[in-house]
Amino acid sequence: MNLMGGPSSDNNNNGASSSSSATLIHILLDLGPACTSNAGTLREALRLVTQKLPNNNYGGNNTNNNNAMLSWKEPAVARLIHFFAAVGTKPVTNNNSNNSAAANEKENALSAAFVGAWINDPDWNKDTSNMNGGEWNLEVISQVLSDLPHLHWPLVGRSFDFPEFKIRDGRHLEVLLALFRAGASAAQQQQQQPQQLPLDVITVEWSNRLGQLSLLEHLLACPPNVYSFSVDNEEALDASTVIVDGTLIATNCPNPRGWASSKVLQRLLHLSDDKNLHPKVRDIFVVGLLSCPEIILCALVRLQLSVARSADQASGGDARAVAAANAGAGMPMKGELMRELIPLFFKPTPGGGGQGGHPPQHNVVRNMPGALRRLWSISQNTVVAACIEAWRSTANDPPTLRFGTVVHIIGVVRILPSPENAIATILNGNKDPEFSLTVAFVMADHDMLQLRPWLTDRWNTAGANKGMFAVALISYVGKNYPHASPRRNKPLVSIENLSTTLQFVLSLDNETMNGAVPTPSGKVVTLGESVKAIVDACLVRHPSLAEVLPTTSNLSSAAASNIGIPNNADNSGASNSQNQNQNRPTPGSQDDIEECANQYFQQIYASEESARKVVEMLKSFKASGNARENDIFACMIHNLFDEYRFFSKYPEKELRITGILFGLLIKEQLVSSITLGIALRYVLEALRKPPTQSPQSGKMFRFGMFALEQFKERLHEWPQYCSHIVQIPHLREGYAALVGEIEGVVMDDGQNSAA
Repeated sequence: MNLMGGPSSDNNNNGASSSSSATLIHILLDLGPACTSNAGTLREALRLVTQKLPNNNYGGNNTNNNNAMLSWKEPAVARLIHFFAAVGTKPVTNNNSNNSAAANEKENALSAAFVGAWINDPDWNKDTSNMNGGEWNLEVISQVLSDLPHLHWPLVGRSFDFPEFKIRDGRHLEVLLALFRAGASAAQQQQQQPQQLPLDVITVEWSNRLGQLSLLEHLLACPPNVYSFSVDNEEALDASTVIVDGTLIATNCPNPRGWASSKVLQRLLHLSDDKNLHPKVRDIFVVGLLSCPEIILCALVRLQLSVARSADQASGGDARAVAAANAGAGMPMKGELMRELIPLFFKPTPGGGGQGGHPPQHNVVRNMPGALRRLWSISQNTVVAACIEAWRSTANDPPTLRFGTVVHIIGVVRILPSPENAIATILNGNKDPEFSLTVAFVMADHDMLQLRPWLTDRWNTAGANKGMFAVALISYVGKNYPHASPRRNKPLVSIENLSTTLQFVLSLDNETMNGAVPTPSGKVVTLGESVKAIVDACLVRHPSLAEVLPTTSNLSSAAASNIGIPNNADNSGASNSQNQNQNRPTPGSQDDIEECANQYFQQIYASEESARKVVEMLKSFKASGNARENDIFACMIHNLFDEYRFFSKYPEKELRITGILFGLLIKEQLVSSITLGIALRYVLEALRKPPTQSPQSGKMFRFGMFALEQFKERLHEWPQYCSHIVQIPHLREGYAALVGEIEGVVMDDGQNSAA
């Protein structure tokens, strides 16, 4: 760093200027606080120091005080400000002993004597007013810094990136900002420059990452009157989630706009990818989660959507590389944060309950309605996905906890803007039929929804997917009927809803009932046969249903035909054939998109080569400006992710092709941002399954290995992710070569980064 010529210099100059800076600091330390007794003394001391430094890096030849100060450059001033802020706020040991007082008096006298000798005034130290009480006079330092209006003060801020820079505590930061402001204010009067330390220079890439992190940590902890974060309108709306009626309700969040700043969050995420800084960054985020989770939830989701859009729209090699780096920054940290945030907002407080029809709130969440409404305005899909994720996370919980989670989610939906539309989106606009049915059943039990009309409406709007809806419905009943009980007991599936659902299923048409239904064993049965088995099982388990449901033996011939019992009097094969081409979906409609997606999936499972061809097609669909192709792409990605929970039941060929497809999506960058994080998490979860524990566990492990093999060349982009992989015990034991290869990739990348 060339103290005279700015930040660009060769290595030799860097060494010389760093040596000069160290010499300057040592001399000032030797002179002590007495050199700041007044502005004239400090100016003279600095002039003499710079005049005598090696290589004259501070331009000190001129004996005129003002001209000497005008020769200073931005990097030198940055180091000087940091030094004065540090020594001016150094904690003083509270020791009132006579020995300590005498020692302090001796040090003060010695400092005054040094200054007198340095400025060639032997009588200077005889004036006791020059002793300054042993304190560094910050007002005098500010006055001298105002003599530097010629500097480009944003560059002074950028020059804080030197190896020794670190913020010790809040007082240290406050003084550093005040000294910077004193110099920048003088410059602002002569030219248009910011008076406070610009956010841009704080949040760019620094060489001294630990120093930058210390600065960000204390900026987030200081009040706005110390540092005011500049934010745009969207960031201001995020920050407003902890303000109600003009009052800050997050009393332990001193600077809400800091947490809302995309630049601050993005820099923290980048820093979290440094394994040495990751724990410290986590600790900083924990402070935010405890003080203003509302802001972090909204700001993090908004940031993710923004960087994903930038990555998709970037053109040119450098722009794409930067956008990809931003989109992939802090993936492990983002995963940790979302795992904390989703339960905070989308799951009930343990042992708690809501009030006034609102969801119960965790202690750290002070404005849940405001945060969720803001999140809905940012991304409705994220709210729906979070509700589904909260529900899925209860898979191993007792029924009472699962019921409480559904009730909480319903409460969440009811406080969103236009709750009717939000409920319709939750019930009808997601791809998880189990979640939709669970919410509908619980709402029906609370008189919020009429189940039979809703089932009929879903059936009528299912189009070409009517068979899929029927299968999902009967599968849900088959999974949950053993635990059904009267709705007064608050079950997930009540006897009343079970009765309504079975009556609806029994009313389905012959064509639907004769449709094929795949089973985990590979055997194909008709839907009617499945319905017959479920109805009989429900009657055995819940005899009270006999009052409203017929048994197999006393069904009419028409009803018997509906549930799969042969009816020799009628052969509807010709009629079915004639109706196959009826009700074709409209091009571009949701039914059309689903049908096309299903057709492409059939191609995928023809062979491994077919899967690779479909991936190439997906690449063109994603980049296409055609809305229908974009929708088919999104539908296929969503359906593939939704199938993850069933991979353990796949036959070996389909499992291998699915793993290859999954890995190719990651390799070819067809998934990004939140979707990329989910894909990587699924692969990691699969790899963690012990391959010999059970057939299902072994299948999931093989899926993970098939996928990983496809995107190994990208692993260097996610060092934290690699560290999770190589820590898996059965991988280290049985796949040592693979583990060594991954460790080598991370090591090579680290060496390249260091170089």
